[in-house]
Amino acid sequence: MSKEDEIRESLELCEDIYVYYEKKEEETGFDSQYKKKETVYPDRKPGQLSGSESDSVPEEQPKLKNHKNVGDEEEEGEAQEKRNFYRREILPVLLCIAIAFAGAKLVSSFLIQITVVQGDSMEATVSDGDKLFVGKLAYKIHGPKRFDVIVFQNKREGNLIKRVIGLPGEKVQIADGIISINGIVLSEDYGFEPMNPDAEPVDMELGEGEYFVLGDNRTVSLDSRNMAIGAVKESEIIGKALIRIYPFKEIRII
Repeated sequence: MSKEDEIRESLELCEDIYVYYEKKEEETGFDSQYKKKETVYPDRKPGQLSGSESDSVPEEQPKLKNHKNVGDEEEEGEAQEKRNFYRREILPVLLCIAIAFAGAKLVSSFLIQITVVQGDSMEATVSDGDKLFVGKLAYKIHGPKRFDVIVFQNKREGNLIKRVIGLPGEKVQIADGIISINGIVLSEDYGFEPMNPDAEPVDMELGEGEYFVLGDNRTVSLDSRNMAIGAVKESEIIGKALIRIYPFKEIRII
């Protein structure tokens, strides 16, 4: 038997069941089951009550209908309209705000943080007042690479943005404005402000999980050359600077 035949037979069966119960209801009748039988009294005309019964039946009292005032109906309608307005307009907006706030909190806590650059120590890569997206998951698998621009937390200075120059286990030396890593002069191909050749020399060995950082504007930058900053520990790193998002006309990947 095909699927069409099975469906057709099922429909015919349903129709037969419906017709059967419809005829059954017509035969029995609703009134015949629930209609109260009238008691027959031989000394009384049909439909006439006895004296005692007549006396016991109370007269039907007129019923007063409860009518609402027009003013009450208008007030109730206005109140209902206000409730509908709040449900239709206000609640969805509040829900969207709550979801957006929770989403922003989640993103800023675990994924991306917006950082505002303060100062000109990273000119001309980023400038004072620029806003950056900082990726907080960038270093969950591996640590920063050389020349990465990172944001880290310093106990004295707060959040700072600098460029990674030296990696864990390396020896960083600076003399006459020239940087050497493990005795090899560092080749840099990004725009930066040269250091003052008369600046105090640097000779630092980095331990495990320590990074040597410099600002691109090296004549004014407060960075690992200064004891107030020193080597940056991996635990102090917030994330990697990914994109400059403001000013809008200067949006670009860092």
